[in-house]
Amino acid sequence: MLQFLTNLTATTSSCLIFRALCSGRPANFIELAFSKVPHLHLEEHTWQDIEDFLHTNIRTVTDHLPPDERRDRIIAEIVPEVVGKSEGVFMWASVVVEDLLTLIAAGREEELYEKIKELPPELESLYASIIAKIPPRSRHHTYNYLQLQVSAGHGENAPHNLLGIMLASFPPEQVRTAPSNIDRWSDDAKIVACHRTRRMLRDNCSGFVKLPHFNPSWSKEEQVNRFCCGEVYVHKSVKDYLFNKESFKKVWSGIDQKLLIHSHLQRVSFCFHLLKVDFVTRYQAVPRIWRNEDSVLVAVPKLFLKAVSVGEVDEKLDLSVTWLLALENLVRTKASSLTEIVDFYDATFVLEYRNFERCTNDPPFEAWNTNMLCLAVSYGLIPYIKAYVHRNLHLRKGRPLLHYLFGAYVELSYDTFEPVAKILHRHGSRFDQVFNGRTTWEYILIHMQFGVYINSWERDGYDKILILCLEQGANPNQKINLPT
Repeated sequence: MLQFLTNLTATTSSCLIFRALCSGRPANFIELAFSKVPHLHLEEHTWQDIEDFLHTNIRTVTDHLPPDERRDRIIAEIVPEVVGKSEGVFMWASVVVEDLLTLIAAGREEELYEKIKELPPELESLYASIIAKIPPRSRHHTYNYLQLQVSAGHGENAPHNLLGIMLASFPPEQVRTAPSNIDRWSDDAKIVACHRTRRMLRDNCSGFVKLPHFNPSWSKEEQVNRFCCGEVYVHKSVKDYLFNKESFKKVWSGIDQKLLIHSHLQRVSFCFHLLKVDFVTRYQAVPRIWRNEDSVLVAVPKLFLKAVSVGEVDEKLDLSVTWLLALENLVRTKASSLTEIVDFYDATFVLEYRNFERCTNDPPFEAWNTNMLCLAVSYGLIPYIKAYVHRNLHLRKGRPLLHYLFGAYVELSYDTFEPVAKILHRHGSRFDQVFNGRTTWEYILIHMQFGVYINSWERDGYDKILILCLEQGANPNQKINLPT
């Protein structure tokens, strides 16, 4: 077939367009063979083929059973789920379909929902054999590399290509150091580093990942765009087998736990590395997060702060003190002036300012004076707040810290919001502090009355927040000048 297509493209006028329909993911050597043939299009129809395969096999059973609307409804719901879980991998669907047919023939269709959640035994045996072939001394590399992929899922801020994985695989302690010349990546440096990353993935994750191929005849631009930015694919079933609680002890128990990097630390380190590198490299590493001009400026700092926050809340990791200090040093090193530093902090939080204060319809107040403590408050980073909050906060210029907390409270759980509010109160923040003609307490009341967010946690948390404010000294007789 490959030779036929090769001869066809060589003898046919380029004004004609051919379409080759591939059942299954096109093999890399086929893609490479026709990468410079613009009038031959390779199209993947695996998803449709898997759906047809499932329906055909299911009909071999249901055609011999009496009509049943309930069974038909369950099958109609299950087939799209199986197609989605297969993620274009025919093998996954082929080993699942036998179990589905058995349950349908036995009249136990309701068990299908639970069955498709399980990892097929055939794949479990395959993955176990792959792990067994990896030398124990190298398995921590396998764990750390695969975790980068499976913990990220399909998130827009995840490292999905070779360049992103290369940046994410740097040791966290190395990433935290000050920027060096290597953080401005030339095309040659990217290509060399991505070759190294690909070798590491091939040596330590063979059988688990699909890697982009490299064609030496490509131009340098093509090598960056098609190789360095080529997607690294990991099937969902790898996560189901290698990273669930039951198999963790069985698969990874022989590894020195000190060599395994926590997934939240990996995410924080990756986001921080994105802040260090030049803009072009950052864009190429995570192209999915760039949607508009505003996000170009603030997307990565927010991703970084969110990653630190999630790690501290979900896993009780003490990340903020170490990494926010590193961010302060990075901003000072890369900025050309104090104004540029202030602009960076302001831009990271400007939308939250507006959301909290715009309900008053007051003239905007531009003296923001944002610093790292303000950002720590808005993201609920309690360890950093405890370490760097100071007394006499009422003397601070610009917006009170409580504004940063209430400007972001829709992103925080009440379990985080409450201790932050109490810490600020202990160190001098007061609800009667006047800012731009209104007290903080008045801003809070107006925001709750006219706020644009009606999230469920907000509704449930209104009473708790009001009681908390009153307990911390808010005036129950506050007069409110409602916006006009």
